[in-house]
Amino acid sequence: MKSILNTIRKVLKFRLFSFSSTSNSLTKEWGESYCYRILLRNDILLRFATLVSVLLFATGILALGVSFIPLKNHAVNSSLLIIPFFLGPLLGLMFGGFSIFFGQENTGGKLWLRDDYIYRSRSYIDFGESWTVEERWPYDSIDKCEVIPDKTIDQWFSLLVLEFDSDKIDIIAVPDDLDLLKIAKFIQAKGVNVSQGKEIPPQFTEKINKIFPIVFASIGIPFILIGLLLTNARVNDAADHLADNKDQDPIQPIQQQIVKRGQDALPRKEDINQQQAIPGAPVYREPSIRPPSFVPRSTRPSGFSPPSTTSSKSKTTSSRPQEKRPSSTPGVDSAMAGGEGGEVFYWYVNSNSQPVVGIKYSMGSWAGKMALREFEPFFGRSGNSASHLVMARDGYALGGVNVNSTEFVHAVRLLFMKIKPDGSLDSSDQYISDWLGTPVGNSSKSILGNGKKVIGIKCCKGAVIDSMGLVFGE
Repeated sequence: MKSILNTIRKVLKFRLFSFSSTSNSLTKEWGESYCYRILLRNDILLRFATLVSVLLFATGILALGVSFIPLKNHAVNSSLLIIPFFLGPLLGLMFGGFSIFFGQENTGGKLWLRDDYIYRSRSYIDFGESWTVEERWPYDSIDKCEVIPDKTIDQWFSLLVLEFDSDKIDIIAVPDDLDLLKIAKFIQAKGVNVSQGKEIPPQFTEKINKIFPIVFASIGIPFILIGLLLTNARVNDAADHLADNKDQDPIQPIQQQIVKRGQDALPRKEDINQQQAIPGAPVYREPSIRPPSFVPRSTRPSGFSPPSTTSSKSKTTSSRPQEKRPSSTPGVDSAMAGGEGGEVFYWYVNSNSQPVVGIKYSMGSWAGKMALREFEPFFGRSGNSASHLVMARDGYALGGVNVNSTEFVHAVRLLFMKIKPDGSLDSSDQYISDWLGTPVGNSSKSILGNGKKVIGIKCCKGAVIDSMGLVFGE
């Protein structure tokens, strides 16, 4: 048993990466244990029980559904009994099982301590879909950092509990291979209040609800039994029906019917032969039947030609939804940059036509490609402490963007300009931000207002942003 626990410990052990320390680049980099949050909750056995109950539930639903599949021509298809026990666990694992262990609240990620912020990238699985969340926490947005040593929580890793001014709390796992004291001093040197903690916040130790395995199992097991009984009964009935009729020739009645119809429709040969003795009577000849596939050329209608398919092939339809701009929305929309897909158009515009001074964003993925999932403007500077937030310098506002895209918007750079006394922007006094996201290739499109202030963002999106543009003040 001890060797098994040691093996599990090695599997869950932190993945450490080599790093270098320079004045303007990476300071620290490490990987969190993928399942360390589950270890803090101490409910692994309960999660396995929940996983089994989800698999039973999916199997039961399929078993009950299979029992209503029609058996064509009374064919005995006992392989129907295999379907729920093969597809049930597979579907249950895809749409529920992975979320129990690898959901967003359970996984670790990779950490970077940079000069200006803490950066974390986490991947998780939810309802059969893989997602990646990238978070950036500027040091000035962190109110407090509590350091909980590994011995306090009886684990092989320590914890950094980060408290933000937006009442948000998050945790970071630090492996025991790293120097916890140096990391704490590094964060403290950035102006963050660092102290030693003793307790893990309760939201990170809350166990999975015990009612879940009970409910799923209580539904799945009866459904499996009912489905198997119904399917087995229908298969047996079909087998009995075939056994009772195995000596019958199903083709014979059809042949007899054809012969009878032929006797009614055609005169018998014997009767005609008797009539040949009468002078002037017609001589019997076998009827000549033209093959049904023959069509005389003269019977084709004039002007006949096969239907043309050229016009249907040349038609192309766009998957983009119809654009319906709200009539009360101020400003003028720019051209869009990005792909032609998406589900809904969104306008994020200030009703008082205030200039955009910041952008909140987040990343996502679709079809295995990273793209921007959120890109929302901020119009004021007070109370803005989001982790993925880029704010303009004092006296500057957004004047344009540089968009990197394919069929999705992958990354955006922000162009900030000095605000003139009349409210317009001074294009001669400007600066550009780093990429928000990860660019793909070298192509990009610039959207500029030539001194007009940006008062909002327009985008077309589904799970991620397919295309985007700006809304300029009139």
